[in-house]
Amino acid sequence: ESRSKPMLLSTVYRCVDLISDSVGVLPLETYLLDSLGYKRPHFNHPIYDILNLEPNENMTRFTFFKTLMTSVLLRGNGYAYIERDNSNRVVQLEYLPSENVSMEWVTIDGKNRKRYRVVGKEALVEPRDIFHVLNFSYDGHTGVSTLTHARETLGLASDSESHAAGYFKGGGSMAGV
Repeated sequence: ESRSKPMLLSTVYRCVDLISDSVGVLPLETYLLDSLGYKRPHFNHPIYDILNLEPNENMTRFTFFKTLMTSVLLRGNGYAYIERDNSNRVVQLEYLPSENVSMEWVTIDGKNRKRYRVVGKEALVEPRDIFHVLNFSYDGHTGVSTLTHARETLGLASDSESHAAGYFKGGGSMAGV
């Protein structure tokens, strides 16, 4: 017998909470390649503080990454706008709710190029200015919600089970020619 909807909702909530909390506390390192080609921690890199202390003025590091991962798990995609100063240095990562972002393909020099339509921004945004974390994906561009993927997988398994049960209930023989 399947579980009740409230139980499933609380289970989903707990799983998303646990995974997003775990990602929120993971360390993010910046590295510098030395003259011999070895990676060494680089704590003075301009992006270090943004990744490890305060991605934007409204969120702590933990809140930012927890929110981003919650969006990835429940919606399939997590987005942040990469705000830059006049010198092209990253100033902050602004979390974007996934319902405010859509992907568009435009033809530039005869080639299809991915761009993002973001609510509140007039022009299409180039991929270099979007931090996009996608969940499981069928095409490598758009993530699929864990819930949607599970629902499709469980639905297929359930249909297969029903078909097999009917087949064996009928004696396992083919009817008709």
